[in-house]
Amino acid sequence: MLQVLANGLVNGAVLALIAISLTIIFSILRVPHFGLGGVFVWGAFVAFVAAEHGVPFGLAVLAAAVAMALVGVLIERLAFRSLRAATEEAMFVSAIGVLIAMENAALLVGGGETRSVPVPESLRFVVSFGGLVYLPAMRVLICAVTALAFAALILFVRTTRTGKAMRAVAQDRVAARLLGIPIDRIASWTFAIGSGLAGLAGALVGAAFTFNFEMGSLSILKAFVVVVLGGLGSVAGALVGGLVLGVVDSLTLTYVTSEYKQLVAFGLLILVLVLRPTGLFGQRSARADATAS
Repeated sequence: MLQVLANGLVNGAVLALIAISLTIIFSILRVPHFGLGGVFVWGAFVAFVAAEHGVPFGLAVLAAAVAMALVGVLIERLAFRSLRAATEEAMFVSAIGVLIAMENAALLVGGGETRSVPVPESLRFVVSFGGLVYLPAMRVLICAVTALAFAALILFVRTTRTGKAMRAVAQDRVAARLLGIPIDRIASWTFAIGSGLAGLAGALVGAAFTFNFEMGSLSILKAFVVVVLGGLGSVAGALVGGLVLGVVDSLTLTYVTSEYKQLVAFGLLILVLVLRPTGLFGQRSARADATAS
């Protein structure tokens, strides 16, 4: 039982990292950026190519995060900036287009086979927790990185000037603009951080498990379940929701059957929407005036 829960927490940490990426972009800019599924895929591809060319593992993962942060800035400018005055539905359609385009680009460039990011010998061991739970070092690393990313994001948003500006834009875009906050620059920072975290998640998943060009679609859908479960706009909710859904998935896989794993996940989404639409921690605020830019 403890081993099942531990495996679920690892899977939940992955979901939480992607959900945090989705949450930060939605909560600040009101963009339902499902295209992060494609960023997630490309994060794994970048880490794989870098590691295959002799780049040390840590630097390969860092390169994936930085590269996807830059891609995120480009996506914001090309796919979403001109839609800032449009409806959330228009942004949703654009986000799905980004997801499809990035996944198909990954297919064209990397092919359809399943790969794994090379892991150094120093990380190829199993960690024992009191002889009761055993986890590969890479899975422990995923949990540690998720915790560090969450803490760093909270620290950044609460203490830095850019982070405070991001919070101001999230609360009232019009007022923030009148106070002289550069909305375009904040949007770029937001997409860079969210995409960098998604790229980091993809690189770690590609190393701990396997990856292919189509893994992003299901991952981003489950991340959306996590976001709703935790509460729209709540970073802490995304973390807790990810861990909860990861454990539920693991219990279903072990004690029921893998055929019902997705049914349980999306059934949980429906249940939360019916019983508590705001999620565990969230309270959705009205969208900021879309005419601001």
